[in-house]
Amino acid sequence: MLYARVDANGAIAEYPYTLAKLRADHPRTSFPANITPADIAGLGVVPVTRTGRPAEQAGVVVEEATPVRVGGEWQQLWRVRAETPAELAAAKVEAAAQVDTAAEAARLLFITPGSGQSMEYVATEAEARAFVAAPTENPADWPWLNAERLASGGTMTVAQIAQQVLEMANAWRSVGAEIKRTRRAAKVAIESAATIGAVRDIVAAVEGPMP
Repeated sequence: MLYARVDANGAIAEYPYTLAKLRADHPRTSFPANITPADIAGLGVVPVTRTGRPAEQAGVVVEEATPVRVGGEWQQLWRVRAETPAELAAAKVEAAAQVDTAAEAARLLFITPGSGQSMEYVATEAEARAFVAAPTENPADWPWLNAERLASGGTMTVAQIAQQVLEMANAWRSVGAEIKRTRRAAKVAIESAATIGAVRDIVAAVEGPMP
């Protein structure tokens, strides 16, 4: 149940008002476990009847307002107003960050985070492509590939490691490109969105099909 506290003039002084707040405001009062409106009627606390929230509409904001008294009872009140440009701009900033977060989560299914880690991937791939162009089986010639070979147990040849690295790099290139396309398309759509609802719909769509 909803509650409000009214002042001596019968106007709303605090809303929403909770039973926990009531107990804190009256520490010397012993309240029953299940407080009823009759138990608090003399303390300036009144029940507020819930009303249906208006349906969401494009370009508007639905907000709860101060309750109103209708026919002797206090009722929940809703206010509907147009979105402000500032609210839309803030929603776009938040949505863009959510899209970037979703993209990074998708990337981390395939790669390890960290700029240093990315440099390691680039160096290892470059060395693998150099090996394919001019192969030699001396591990000392290929420090990045040899590091991978030793980490894998040292049983594979440099050629096998190079092939494995390139297969993974090619697979990532395809997936990474799709993640980039999805991320950029979403952010362009967000920037063009005219309402907060449209912005939210774009973010909801991105969170599903990200590779």
